[in-house]
Amino acid sequence: MSSFLSKVFEFISPSYVACYLCAEESVPGADNLCDRCRNELMLCIAPPPAPYLDGCAAGLVYTDPVRRAMHRFKYHDRREYADFFAQYMAVPVEWEVDIIAPVPLHYLKELFRTYNQSETLAKRISAAYKLPYCRDLIERVRYTGSQTHRSPKERAKNVRGAFKAAPEVKGLSVLLIDDVFTTGATLSACAKALKSAGALRVYSLCACRAES
Repeated sequence: MSSFLSKVFEFISPSYVACYLCAEESVPGADNLCDRCRNELMLCIAPPPAPYLDGCAAGLVYTDPVRRAMHRFKYHDRREYADFFAQYMAVPVEWEVDIIAPVPLHYLKELFRTYNQSETLAKRISAAYKLPYCRDLIERVRYTGSQTHRSPKERAKNVRGAFKAAPEVKGLSVLLIDDVFTTGATLSACAKALKSAGALRVYSLCACRAES
């Protein structure tokens, strides 16, 4: 659908009158949820730290309604969903964070999608916590393909050596932002690259946590 037609449809039937989870037309509250979905939403307990990470946290349990909302956010140019997910992403008070960085997409994937959903989330968290943000601290240097249907072992192998960190991370405590925590393989690979470049500590904060 062209940008012009998208704007026309948005004017005729604005997305903000629909619940972000069930997508049914209603009058949602300030959190963009209808009453039924709000009552069914599940907050996430912290995942166990993956290798090379000093702490992990996530916002929501990756139930089917949340998964569908994330799909709209990632693949249907619904960037306003970043505000919805970010409201559940809390940085633990005991973490000492110097700078925030998003888990990077390969440049070809970002070119095709036109944006990195993790970067969009990272900007929201940076603004909420008044922490500096840099998208160039870590780079994905190898195209890895989707992790979705891979086993935990295959996920780890798929992203091995896929990231390179900038030397500016030396001595810093970095907070990585990503969309979904499943096995932690991608975050671990990022953390390994950051620590190899001299990062002092690396934490991860994700919008959702899925079962591996």
